[in-house]
Amino acid sequence: MEGRYLNDKGFLIPTADAFLLAALNSPLLWWFNWRHLAHLKDEALTPQGYRVETIPVARPDAATAERAAALTAALAATARETHAARRLLAGWYRAEWGVTRIPRALDNPFALAPDRFVAALKSAMPRGGGTLSAAAVTAIAREHAATIAPIAAKQAVATRQEAELSALVNAAYGLTPEEEALMWATAPPRMPIPPPN
Repeated sequence: MEGRYLNDKGFLIPTADAFLLAALNSPLLWWFNWRHLAHLKDEALTPQGYRVETIPVARPDAATAERAAALTAALAATARETHAARRLLAGWYRAEWGVTRIPRALDNPFALAPDRFVAALKSAMPRGGGTLSAAAVTAIAREHAATIAPIAAKQAVATRQEAELSALVNAAYGLTPEEEALMWATAPPRMPIPPPN
């Protein structure tokens, strides 16, 4: 942990157990912790040690543990690639287009179609971007295809992987379909993933 710091609201768990990671970040345990942990300002939860120690953690079978490990590794890889692409784009915005402050419209460029990305970048440029030449529009669209579209595709896969991981956690805890439906019907704010279709 050299060079890293942890405040009194964080915990280090010395394990590489991917299922534990999946469970602790699952919608099910967010639902549980919303009811179990103390609440702070702005819907934050405070993970007091004596309460964290009592969070129930299911023990999955070997196949579930193996699949959870594969899914968490894939999701971590997508998160790293997304972060790297954001950093690459931020440098490109500055160097090529003079955008030094990334506006909310470009906060998640991976959700933007090419034409919306062009418009968002144009409006973020100094003096509103003015008129873009056909070559500039082509360059922006090319960057969208090279950098943004591949990450957007990986994020779509990650959404399905997160849903699968959530289902694995729910199954390991023995939730019935009715209990899972109740969890989503009584979901607190900021669930880690959207409800299943």
